[in-house]
Amino acid sequence: MTTSEGALSPKTDRGVDLMLAVAIQFVVAVAIWGAVGLLLDQFLPVAPWLHFIGVMVGVGVGLVLAQRRAMAPVDEAHDG
Repeated sequence: MTTSEGALSPKTDRGVDLMLAVAIQFVVAVAIWGAVGLLLDQFLPVAPWLHFIGVMVGVGVGLVLAQRRAMAPVDEAHDG
């Protein structure tokens, strides 16, 4: 959905912003929980299992957060 000048329309631009935010949120959730698992593996003698569990928890949290953000109602009041 482009305008005559080739730029994205405001509705499509908002969709791109939403998907970029979802992608970043997912990656950050996996990175944070993976790091927590890695740190716990440094102190407990069960490596690499806590790192693996941390990454899996991060994937789960990231998917839940992505689903919540994607299903949030869109504010149509700001349509120009």
